[in-house]
Amino acid sequence: MFFKQPDIPKFRYIPRYYDPKKEAKERRMKRTSGAEMTEEEKREEFRRRIRQRYDENSVRNHRSSSIFANQTTRFFLIMIFLLIVCLFIYAKYGDAIIDLFIKY
Repeated sequence: MFFKQPDIPKFRYIPRYYDPKKEAKERRMKRTSGAEMTEEEKREEFRRRIRQRYDENSVRNHRSSSIFANQTTRFFLIMIFLLIVCLFIYAKYGDAIIDLFIKY
């Protein structure tokens, strides 16, 4: 070959087990032990808290996005319900209501 071939990086898969409860416990223990955190650890802790809040908010927003949570949908459902109630009242007492207005 005339040209040097680049070395192809090999994929090295290292299986790891991630236990979020254990990691959170270790973080709490480290915080309560009084050991000072390095700047990198403080940054990582800040990022973790921001990510956790974002995840909580996205779950809360997803939960509140049901069909009855939307204001427009709720408004139209109430209007349809009121229309149906008015139609039933008119069907039952329509003549009496009309007579009431005609007398006066």
